[in-house]
Amino acid sequence: MCVARQPIFGTAGDVAGYELLYGRISSNEAAGGVDRSVLSADVLVRAFIDIGLDQLTAGRSAFMKFTREMLLARAYRLLPPESVVIELLDTVKPDEDVEAACEALVDAGYSLALDDFAWDPGYRRVLELATIVKVDVLDQPAARLDEIAQRLAVYDVRLLAARVETADVRAMCAGLGYELFQGSYYARPEMEMTQGLTSDEVTIARAMNVLRDARTADADAEAAFSADVSLSSKLLRMVNSPGRGGRGVESVSDAVQLSGRTELSKWLALLLVSSIAARGPANRELLHLAVQRARMCELLATWTCRDRDTSAPFLVGLFSLLDTISGMPMVDLLESMTLAPPLREALVGRAGPYARPLTLVEVYEQGAWSRVKQHATSSGIDAAHVGTLYLQSLAWTRDRLLSLAGT
Repeated sequence: MCVARQPIFGTAGDVAGYELLYGRISSNEAAGGVDRSVLSADVLVRAFIDIGLDQLTAGRSAFMKFTREMLLARAYRLLPPESVVIELLDTVKPDEDVEAACEALVDAGYSLALDDFAWDPGYRRVLELATIVKVDVLDQPAARLDEIAQRLAVYDVRLLAARVETADVRAMCAGLGYELFQGSYYARPEMEMTQGLTSDEVTIARAMNVLRDARTADADAEAAFSADVSLSSKLLRMVNSPGRGGRGVESVSDAVQLSGRTELSKWLALLLVSSIAARGPANRELLHLAVQRARMCELLATWTCRDRDTSAPFLVGLFSLLDTISGMPMVDLLESMTLAPPLREALVGRAGPYARPLTLVEVYEQGAWSRVKQHATSSGIDAAHVGTLYLQSLAWTRDRLLSLAGT
């Protein structure tokens, strides 16, 4: 089974939970992330137990879509009620059996959500039991969304606006009383007038490029840090972080010898992106996603790039959300960072050899399993293994961000 997660945000930009998209990779893409033909209730829930919900959600609520069969089988009983929200698919019609199963679910301490809700009087009893109602807001007029909100105002539910694609739609939904939000808007850039990279960030980018340049001697690479005591200190703190075993390295020269220039250049790239992300408090989730993309691109590069140096795909994944995080056009950002042409080609046009792992990561994040299989097969990797790499990248990202927080 493959699983991806999509964040659900609150009104303040905080992450309220993650919706889990899951399915077995097959020739037919799973509708709504659920392949009903091959995932039985027992197999599905036991798979999540084996993976570990906390590994997927870091302690936040996991929104899990349930079919009628899964609901009636009481599959949720194997999952901790404080960790999951059971999301009833819109294809499940609320007959007596479904209503009884929903009552049993709520009585057992679980939260119930309704997926892609459209008003129907037959849902009254289920609405009395639900705590969250998801509404697909894509291309919906304000009057229609307001009508739904007014109808649901008599029930004790929170409204979740799904498929939010622009800031205007998010603002409109918030004004109508929607409290939770999900959609591609949160991973798309909104261009703003900014000052560009700060002098400290330019210094980090230059040092990163120096370390990546094989033509630069080690002594010259070390000299790139000698003029900036703050940067040297940050680099040494990263190398000596508890997540890396607290190595006790005392100089940049020792750090280069111990970790290698390629590894240190990746740490500087992480430092650069985290510095830019720190400008906006709502960027925490985007930073997590960018670092996760970096690691997954690096892991995939063995197959997709046929290149021993996986640091380039790492940088492509890491910088792929930099325009969204910073509010600056990608072209302008890359000009300030003077990245090599193949990296620019991948980031600006999704072209060139380093674009392949990023494209595979992006379709995986969407839960587009048939496209995952297509891209994986063309790269010579077992499609099911991509799911394993996704989980590994989640765990790696948590460790690296904890180490980075100490800088």
